[in-house]
Amino acid sequence: MGDGSGTNESKNEPLVFKVGSLVAFDGFNYTPDFVMMDERHGAIGVVLSCYRDGMMYRYDMYTVYWFKLAKISNEPVEHLKLVSL
Repeated sequence: MGDGSGTNESKNEPLVFKVGSLVAFDGFNYTPDFVMMDERHGAIGVVLSCYRDGMMYRYDMYTVYWFKLAKISNEPVEHLKLVSL
């Protein structure tokens, strides 16, 4: 498990993102036949909260506010990338 410092950007280890972290949406919907990009593709947002979800709390989830879309969504860690300034 990561130390929560945000130093391991490339691996996106669990709990890398803290509340207030600037993130980009890096996920997509995949089927064996094609990839579907959604409205969040490439969007920039800020992490509002972090929590564990799923059976036995195995999945790290983040509540993110997307600036351009003016929406809030819950995202798994695999769909987010830390933005470095």
